[in-house]
Amino acid sequence: MYLAYRWRDRNLGRGELIIAIILISTLIGFFVDKTIELFGIAEERLVATSVANMNTTLQLYAALHRAGYVKEVTESINPLSLVQSASLNKDILSNGPYISVVGQFEQSRPVRNSLGELFDPDISSLEKGNWYFDKKNNVLSYLPKYIASDSKTINYRVILNYNDTNLNNSYDSGIDILESMYMKKVNQKG
Repeated sequence: MYLAYRWRDRNLGRGELIIAIILISTLIGFFVDKTIELFGIAEERLVATSVANMNTTLQLYAALHRAGYVKEVTESINPLSLVQSASLNKDILSNGPYISVVGQFEQSRPVRNSLGELFDPDISSLEKGNWYFDKKNNVLSYLPKYIASDSKTINYRVILNYNDTNLNNSYDSGIDILESMYMKKVNQKG
């Protein structure tokens, strides 16, 4: 009883107060650092998931092209516009062998953090944490918010995997056979 009374009336000295403040500041700094690191990991996974979803859309688009439902395919295609567009809706998919994927596209949602198509944008004026398609370079770019990167953007280009039947090293829609489409990470200015 006497010990509890003694601690209750005791005042902190300046040295004890300084040690307590330093200890609390160190802990807060550690937790803030770890929180930002976790935000970076979460953002990396979000980008990887978005790229996987766009690759799936590109694969379906290539399959629709092979089946004759989509006429034009180029490397300058914007994957964000495919995910968001009505070009892969039930009007195309309800006829033929692709009827089983109609439900997937009816449930798809536009990419919320898309700035759309821009022509050679000034990266410093764009909000971080967003996607945009650079029409000048035909590159899909992501502006990282928390990801530690040497570059200001993470860039992807659509690659056509095709059988070059006329041996001219470029894809010709009516001649060459498109096998698949996918996004490849590329180095870009910024």
